[in-house]
Amino acid sequence: MPDRASETDVRLTLNDSERKGFFDYGLMLGFLEKVSSGVYVVDPTRAIEMLLGQVFSKEEQKLTISEFIRKINERFPVFDNGKYRLQCEQLMSERNKHWSTHSEHQVSASLSIALYRLNLSGKIYLDPGADSIDRLDLILPGNQTKAVSHIRIAGEHL
Repeated sequence: MPDRASETDVRLTLNDSERKGFFDYGLMLGFLEKVSSGVYVVDPTRAIEMLLGQVFSKEEQKLTISEFIRKINERFPVFDNGKYRLQCEQLMSERNKHWSTHSEHQVSASLSIALYRLNLSGKIYLDPGADSIDRLDLILPGNQTKAVSHIRIAGEHL
């Protein structure tokens, strides 16, 4: 049940009976990572890694970032512009006037971190394409951004 933060804001929280199940499922599905005892972060790297073989094919090893996001949302509609993500964002903006989503030219922080980690591990490559109309900015730690227009899968991960 939502907690009242003020007359105009509502803080959405889990009650104690829901908390353990939420974190257990988040870990199992690959959307959360446990940092330390009782501390979790949203990091969908493992969930996206499981989808790479379904999103890419031998014939289609390079996608625009927008097409990549559309394809992962066909399987898990919780990422940027996914059906459930949009519903949650609408609810959050209605209930908390201080909450805001990322810019339309940016990838959400959680998806940005996942794509960046997959790039660092050599599973995908992030192509900048600075003059591409399909370019989006990843939000990285330290207030840094990285422009990406296309995502390529490493050949051995198909």
